[in-house]
Amino acid sequence: MLLQPTLVKDKTLLKIENVSISYGKVKVVKCLSIEVRHGEIVAVIGSNGAGKSTLLRTISGFKSPGNGEIWFDNERIDSDLPQNIVRRGIAHILEG
Repeated sequence: MLLQPTLVKDKTLLKIENVSISYGKVKVVKCLSIEVRHGEIVAVIGSNGAGKSTLLRTISGFKSPGNGEIWFDNERIDSDLPQNIVRRGIAHILEG
């Protein structure tokens, strides 16, 4: 018998709660909260300097949030090392 994993569409996969990110005294992201459920496709769009790349770097563990929490699959990851976050299935790929 082969068991297949079942995705629960109502289950939150990525949760960002009240995250603020700064470079020095400049706040780039202010009190951002997002929930992404299994199976959802989400786009982050905005003008240059709006904080898109900074948010992705923070989710990937390359930058620490000043405030707030980041959860992936019900485990807190905002203080995890990037290599541990990659092992969970989150990767940051540069454009170019």
